[in-house]
Amino acid sequence: MNVLIAEDDAMMRLTLQRAVEHQGHVCLVAQDGLDAWQLFHAHRVDVVISDWLMPLVDGIELCRRVRKQMDGASSYTYFIFLTVLEDKEHMLAAMQEGADDYLAKPLDPTELWTRLRVAARVTTLYRQVAAQKAELERSNAELAQFASVVSHDLRSPLSSIAGFSQLLQEHYADHRDARATRYITGIMDGTKRMQALIEGVLAYAQVGAQAPPPEPIDCAVVVERAVANLHAAIEERGALVTHADLPTVAADATQLSQVFQNLIGNAIKYCRETPRVAISAQREGADWLFCVRDNGIGMDAADAERIFDIFQRAHSAAEYPGTGIGLAICKKTIERHGGRIWAESCVGTGTTFKFTLPARDAPA
Repeated sequence: MNVLIAEDDAMMRLTLQRAVEHQGHVCLVAQDGLDAWQLFHAHRVDVVISDWLMPLVDGIELCRRVRKQMDGASSYTYFIFLTVLEDKEHMLAAMQEGADDYLAKPLDPTELWTRLRVAARVTTLYRQVAAQKAELERSNAELAQFASVVSHDLRSPLSSIAGFSQLLQEHYADHRDARATRYITGIMDGTKRMQALIEGVLAYAQVGAQAPPPEPIDCAVVVERAVANLHAAIEERGALVTHADLPTVAADATQLSQVFQNLIGNAIKYCRETPRVAISAQREGADWLFCVRDNGIGMDAADAERIFDIFQRAHSAAEYPGTGIGLAICKKTIERHGGRIWAESCVGTGTTFKFTLPARDAPA
């Protein structure tokens, strides 16, 4: 590893350098914080060992700069502070600024070597995770592009089928029997279902692909947007959608609105009486727990997990039309935001969909 030592005491610098090089690591040595910051910019640094008090730029400021520079980086720099034994309160403050560990003076080489072994594991794991994340992002982008191309190629023949079916229906209205009418209607209905399926697959593939970074959003505003999008269905069924006080979370507003729209829309669809939908949220540890409760037909508890898989449904398409993609999109969206989603239900008692989202003030 490349280890940057920032220490203004010459003897301590030499002691640290010898101990680090004894383990086969490459040393970069700075006599103050500013010199260390310049070396950090000029070289790939895996570990920083920094004194607290130094001329020009102190250890805390150096740590802040290193952490800020690391935002979005594919590698991790492990930061170790040096302290005297009675200075542990300052070290706790340093940990809050982004330091990973600290060493007490006078230096024990064995403790230093132990810290360096831990740093090697952490930096290696970070690089592996960063590489996997980059590969996943590339794969998601390719999937979204593939789905876009395929959907475009499928839309064209479907449009032709729909167009010719419409022509048959219009131009031969006086020359067809009931069987022919049934056949043409079947073709047109099948075309509409296929078009909806293509749109659903495309929407599923695009979740997370080149999505904008999460930003603070008021969930009450997001729910109201979803309700506005469902205005026609709500008016038609006389549905009542209510929500309690909802928090502000870090999310993609468009995608989260789609989650609420899917859940509210399902609550309206799968209800034989006047639909009632209640949305609430409560803090649970580092997360917000959201509940979307309805008075619908419910489902068997055995179906409550598989309905989040793509193309899986708890009820037949003949009775309740749909593609079986909406809840899969909800799951993918919530997981992209660092949460999880599940359903609690019994036949005839309605369903409560629950999902979590990280609270904005939760520790990273």
